[in-house]
Amino acid sequence: MDMLSWRLQQAIDFLPVCQVIADIGCDHGYAGLALLQQGKAKRVIACDISASSLEKARRLFVRYGREKQVDFFVCDGLARASGAQAALLAGMGGHTMVQILQKDVEIAHALERLVLQPSDSVDVLRSFLARSGYAIEQETILRDGRLYPLLSVRYTGESYTLDARQTLIGPLNLARMDTHTRSYIQWQIHILQKTFRTPAVSERGRKMQKRNRWLAEQLQALLPQQKGEPKKMIPTVKQIADVLEPMAPSNMVAGFDTCGVQCGDFTQRVRTVLLCLDVTEDVADEAIAKGVDMIISHHPVIKPTVRHLQEQDGAERIIRKLIKADITFLNAHSNLDCAEGGICDVLCRMFDVKVTHNLKPIGAGYFGRMGTVEPITVQALAQKAKKLLNCTKVVYSGDGQRVITKLAIAGGNGSTVCKDALPLGAECVITGDVLYHTALEFGQNGLSMIDAGHYDTEKVILPDLQKRLQNACNQLQYEVEFLISTVGKDVFTQV
Repeated sequence: MDMLSWRLQQAIDFLPVCQVIADIGCDHGYAGLALLQQGKAKRVIACDISASSLEKARRLFVRYGREKQVDFFVCDGLARASGAQAALLAGMGGHTMVQILQKDVEIAHALERLVLQPSDSVDVLRSFLARSGYAIEQETILRDGRLYPLLSVRYTGESYTLDARQTLIGPLNLARMDTHTRSYIQWQIHILQKTFRTPAVSERGRKMQKRNRWLAEQLQALLPQQKGEPKKMIPTVKQIADVLEPMAPSNMVAGFDTCGVQCGDFTQRVRTVLLCLDVTEDVADEAIAKGVDMIISHHPVIKPTVRHLQEQDGAERIIRKLIKADITFLNAHSNLDCAEGGICDVLCRMFDVKVTHNLKPIGAGYFGRMGTVEPITVQALAQKAKKLLNCTKVVYSGDGQRVITKLAIAGGNGSTVCKDALPLGAECVITGDVLYHTALEFGQNGLSMIDAGHYDTEKVILPDLQKRLQNACNQLQYEVEFLISTVGKDVFTQV
């Protein structure tokens, strides 16, 4: 199943073959569907605290004809997992996992296997597992954009002790000490070092800094420099911005737009960068929790409407939070829309568009592309958009049975390209944020419109940008990692 991430696949591989497996925090249901398709389970218990996420999962199982093999529950934790032999908890924080295991103790103890993939606070989770009698039977470090710990545990009732290094990195990982474990140790050292960049003001803070400095030294001792190993350099904010420049050129920024480094020190060293479309409060909290040094977003954090930095206001509160955490933020907006290989081109590749024209001129670039596609009806194209973009909602205007071969594409709010596309013979436009009267006006002139949403037509750039930035930095011997936000989401929820 192409929707399943490599990280989730590795978590599934840790699970034994069972009659029933519970997918806790199932989100869109990709893991649960894979469990059934791969023969890991005959039934799945899909649980999530979000009714809308559970509904997305239900629609996924229906699409693949597997809904009769799934029990859906809107619930918190393991409360409805009593019939399962194993459970998967992936993508939530270590603190949340501890709360789940503490809340539903009897159910957790009865499970033959618990596979845990925490997004943060793994030291808190391992400490709880050790003192609560959960044996760590298998663990590894995964690289899927960022580095993730993955554990397979079973309750035995026998508590044990882990030292500080084992709690943070994992006893089995330290014993194995493979490439990913070494990279994970380096990342954890970097996070620890960030905590003592500036002097602490409280006694508690000074004690924490002293402990973190000691632990960083202990971890560093595990990583002797290998002879002949090429030395990598930790890049600066300026160097990261330079790597991004050809992917989102500054000469393609629209006159109304704000792009580039909005706040930060160009000389600051960067080990971890978080990519997202919007810097929401959840994304800011995620960046702080993951110890990132820099955020690259599509939409700007500081907009023209920001006139002061008072914490009671939403956008201003986010900005202050990032400044306090010493996180640089940079955005690439209209330039990433227009650039060669940018959002419009990624969409064209997804929809197999043979580009014949660039559309709306912006600076030295063009917003929107137009080209030819294999004959397809407007309705079928809308359905294809929903599947390819994994949209919650897609609407179209015009005759759904009309067959088209000339398609225009523009990500986000792209209705403005219609005036450029129509004279070139475009028959349909895929974009987002289509207004009623815009669809009516251009529909009267023979142009159908497919609105796949602002967020869903732009999120496609993140995996592509992550790959390009990581490859470019690897070639330059920069020691930096690019992550994609796991909490970024559409501002709208479908009812």
